[in-house]
Amino acid sequence: MSNYERKPLRTAVYCHTSSPNSEEIAFQKTLVAKGMTGCTDLPPHFMVYVDDGFCPQTEVRPELQRLLTDVAHGHIDCVASSGWDVLSPSPRDLQKLAVFFISHGVPMIDFPVGYAFRIKIVA
Repeated sequence: MSNYERKPLRTAVYCHTSSPNSEEIAFQKTLVAKGMTGCTDLPPHFMVYVDDGFCPQTEVRPELQRLLTDVAHGHIDCVASSGWDVLSPSPRDLQKLAVFFISHGVPMIDFPVGYAFRIKIVA
């Protein structure tokens, strides 16, 4: 028998809107939470990072910076969002983020809006 103790996946849920929109943020959180819960055998431990109303063209978003710091310090096991464009609309910047996450052993998982429709149909 192994001494390995299974622990919930420490999941960073990143939500972003370019203009304040609490309904969109709630939708993103719900979409990712349902998706992650359906993908893991233990309920994940969610840490939510919300940049509501910040320009997506900049990395100067307080919660994105906090997320990057938490990843660098080993506090996150995976990053989940409702789409890659939530992390960055620029493919080049998204690639930089992916390299950063991979270098810290943290996979990126996205649950695009189409996934939400599958959840609603099955539920």
